[in-house]
Amino acid sequence: RIARPADTSQSAVPSSTSAPILNRTVRLVGGSRIDSAVNVFGLGTDGPITCPNVTGSSCFLSSALLLLRPAVPYILRNEDVFELDEVHEKFHERVNAMHEPFMEFVAAMYENLQNEDAMTSILNKLYEASGLEATSDDAAVFWHLFIMPLLRAKKVSHLFDRATTHIWTGNESEGQFGLLNENITPNASHHSGFIKVEVHDTMQEAVSTAVCAEREYTPRELYDIAENKINEIERPGKNKLSDEQKANIKGQYIRKGTERVYLREQTPFILFNISRVQNDDSTGLDRRMVLDQEITMNVALDDDGNSTVERNFKLASVVLYRGRNNRASDHYFVLNEYETGVYMQDDARLFGPKSWDDWKEFTSDKVVDTCSYMALYVRKSSESCPVEEDGPALKETASKLLSKYTTDSMADRLQQASKRIRRVRKKKFNVNRSSIDRRTENARSNLRRTQEQIEQSNA
Repeated sequence: RIARPADTSQSAVPSSTSAPILNRTVRLVGGSRIDSAVNVFGLGTDGPITCPNVTGSSCFLSSALLLLRPAVPYILRNEDVFELDEVHEKFHERVNAMHEPFMEFVAAMYENLQNEDAMTSILNKLYEASGLEATSDDAAVFWHLFIMPLLRAKKVSHLFDRATTHIWTGNESEGQFGLLNENITPNASHHSGFIKVEVHDTMQEAVSTAVCAEREYTPRELYDIAENKINEIERPGKNKLSDEQKANIKGQYIRKGTERVYLREQTPFILFNISRVQNDDSTGLDRRMVLDQEITMNVALDDDGNSTVERNFKLASVVLYRGRNNRASDHYFVLNEYETGVYMQDDARLFGPKSWDDWKEFTSDKVVDTCSYMALYVRKSSESCPVEEDGPALKETASKLLSKYTTDSMADRLQQASKRIRRVRKKKFNVNRSSIDRRTENARSNLRRTQEQIEQSNA
């Protein structure tokens, strides 16, 4: 999938929504005024942040990052935490490079940074640190390979990646593991941080099919073990095994079992990736599915998932996909719920606030060539959020992370830049003046010599 700049067609923006307002003092959004006194988490005086499309195809990156909105207080609270022990080694360099701009983006969401230049700078730094080329990618893939390793380094991945737990039910005595003499537990670093669901009439139906249901499954670790065995045989004598020989070796290790996917009781957020395209089959893009504003799910009270209890989750964010699986025109944008309502964040454009009912054309896949692609649900609970407990401390942390983008800081940098310019100009002026003075003195000397020669000639 390739993300492209948002077009201005009616398929992208509801006809009842006014054009986005760029006024940075009091912004009119969707025809309603946001009072300048409003300043709550995730919603500053001018509404939610917007994310300029810095490469012409960065909407997949912004859309995935905006899904973090409910988790922002938790991430900010761990601002000083950064450990790579739970991160796969191949991601270490990238996670290190992305950490600083990632935390700046999180702080910008918390403070609702209304500074387009600053947001452009932060997103550019994130994109450069990711190592991605200036082309599009899949929002779900970016979440799995880029955001989840960052959350693991910040020790907050449990907010998402404990939502899916695979249980290998193969029995060694029944030969399920072939030549293996040990049980296999899937590595947590392989967890994508979301549950993949098929398209059904409603999200509730999709969830009921995907969660707490047994299905065929082969742990990825079994494939890794088989590949390592093949490499061990080929390496010593540099022997090249045939495809048939490799298949026979894999057959000794790889056995299919079953898996069960369920939620842990303490998981606050659950992210779904809706399967729209499979093996180049794009028919899923045309199937409609209603995203229920509230769903009921069974959560496990023990490690085996045998004891469960029902919990309610409410819709918080939706990543929408517009396109036909065509790299020339694909685009991602987001519906996000804030304290004052639900906003559409589409690159640098903002629409809302509205209710989820007002956005039902999008949440029920009724807009042409547009469908839901990812959906974040938040557990309904009376537990307090860190923003309530640690509000002043979190605000101080966010302000520190964004200090380089504050008005005073930028004014200081501008003043310093002006001083450097004046010093350079003064230096050039002094150099030019010295040069002029030398040329003038040389001219005077030549004139004196000429006059002396004339006087000598007359004498």
